[in-house]
Amino acid sequence: IDVLVNNAGWHAAVPREQRGFERTPTDQWEQVLRINLTGAFLFCREVLPAMRAARQGRIVNISSRAGRMAVPGSGVHYAAAKAGLIGMTRMLAAEVAAEGITANCIAPGVVETPLTVQGDEERRARLGRHVPVGRAGRVKEIAHAVEYLVSPQAAYVTGTVLDVNGGAYMT
Repeated sequence: IDVLVNNAGWHAAVPREQRGFERTPTDQWEQVLRINLTGAFLFCREVLPAMRAARQGRIVNISSRAGRMAVPGSGVHYAAAKAGLIGMTRMLAAEVAAEGITANCIAPGVVETPLTVQGDEERRARLGRHVPVGRAGRVKEIAHAVEYLVSPQAAYVTGTVLDVNGGAYMT
């Protein structure tokens, strides 16, 4: 195993009037953390023996802008899971760096996917309204960032978070 990319991302669709820290159900909290954080932990733990034996490997965890800043509508559970993924990645990177293994995160902003663009053109236009480049990201732009982090050119990059969000992290 040379490369692991953990790309799980899910949070419950919660109506606006049911959002908030105090209204987040415990079962929903646990489910979001299991999918977004525990899943990545388990996969990392599973591939490490092979990577350590080979003395090389690349791990890329897909976090979120919501793991780095407050993003309205994300939910406390999603933000906590994605922030936890960043912390976990940094701890992992420190532990395995001397063994030729790198671990990094990518923190995308809103990306055009079938889920995010469903609906009318107005919804599509809203996606990029608060992004400095004026549009949502494209799946290929995230894939290119992953491609870089798993390449030999990124052998000296570990424990970092690459923000791929059209400048939204600046705002």
